[in-house]
Amino acid sequence: MAELPLTDAEADALSGATDAELDLTYPTIGQSPYHTTLYRLLERLASLARTTAALRVYRDGALTFGVRPGRAGGAAAIYAYAGAAAQPLTDNATNSIYLTVSGGQLQLAVSTGGLPDPAATPHVPLATIDTGTASIAGVSGAYAAADITDLRAAAMLRVVGA
Repeated sequence: MAELPLTDAEADALSGATDAELDLTYPTIGQSPYHTTLYRLLERLASLARTTAALRVYRDGALTFGVRPGRAGGAAAIYAYAGAAAQPLTDNATNSIYLTVSGGQLQLAVSTGGLPDPAATPHVPLATIDTGTASIAGVSGAYAAADITDLRAAAMLRVVGA
């Protein structure tokens, strides 16, 4: 079942309202100038999106991907990951993307053999990407954004090394 958007009446009812949970204030209908309130709203949304974008895998080429910067917690430490771009993928395969801790740093890993056993290799699962004939389009040498399966929720309550 598809998620339904707000009706026009429901959207108009937000005029001037503040969402207390997210601390967002909607512009008032007819407000002049409206742009200052809109810019505040967009800045707040951008700050919220930064958190949800942490360690997100994204498509940046025909057979490459990137990872947004973020942090992951280990047994007694928080590790920062600077992000990466233009990381190569294996064509015609399911590529598993994850982070491991090595020398006190998060290291990016890509495997076509699936995610490692967490007991043997503590890791933070990020995503899988189906490429080429394994992708939705089934065309060698390419993949689509829809071929990325986000696995970050699996790591949400997991501690690296535990």
